[in-house]
This record gives sequence, structure tokens and C-alpha cells, in this order.
Amino acid sequence: MREQQDTHEFYNVLCDYLESSSPEVAKILKSSVGGVLCNEIKSLEKEYLYVGESEELFTALSLDIKNKRRLQDALDLYVRPDILDGDNKYFCEKH
Repeated sequence: MREQQDTHEFYNVLCDYLESSSPEVAKILKSSVGGVLCNEIKSLEKEYLYVGESEELFTALSLDIKNKRRLQDALDLYVRPDILDGDNKYFCEKH
């Protein structure tokens, strides 16, 4: 039975398969294809100072390339900060 997948799904399945095939292949794959994203959450409110960071390994990025003239434009959009406010606001308890 064949299963239809888009290219991103296929790539993820392929990377998972290669990583599980041997520790040496996993090491080569991580050092040559992937990277680390740093996610940062900062409070913009002076009375609630907060900065949180987390790291996430990746082997692929999903970029919005529609109507972009250059790859750099898509990358700039990818790392642009999101402002969370209103119903989308991030809340953390004050200690």
C-alpha cells in the first residue's frame, strides 16, 4: 500500500530513518543538515519583567516563500518577532 506525503513529511521520515540507522549517520546528519533554533519570550511590560529561552533542534525550516523575491526575505519573515497581545497574550504567574 502506498501513502501520499508532501515533501516536508517525506523529508522528516527520511531524516528519522537515517538517524535511527546508526549513531554515526545520525551524527553526520545533525552536523551537516540541521541546526538549533532559540525561542525567546520577552515581556514588553515594565512591571512584569520576564525573559524565557528554549532551544529546539531542527533539520528543516518551513518558510513562507510566496511573493518573496529572495530567500533572505523569507528568512527575515521567519525570525520576525510576534507580538502577543489581547486574547493572544502570554501569561505567566508572578512569583
